[in-house]
Amino acid sequence: MIAVAAGATSGFTLLSGFVTEFHRFLHAHELWILALSASLVAAGGYLEFVARRGTHRRGFPWLFAFSALCFLANVVIIAVHRA
Repeated sequence: MIAVAAGATSGFTLLSGFVTEFHRFLHAHELWILALSASLVAAGGYLEFVARRGTHRRGFPWLFAFSALCFLANVVIIAVHRA
């Protein structure tokens, strides 16, 4: 049990170091990531528009709405984080 606890502790320590470095990387490139995300949401919106031009009735675009909501959440998080 002691060996398992020691292994888990070292694993958590290594994970903590990775998360810290990954967080720094994200902060250094957050505007590029946000721009890429905006372009992907815009492309999805265009594709959704093209798909809905036909005569078939389609339901609510849940996946597109979720991606737009996630993009807005990222914008808010970055704005609050920078303030």
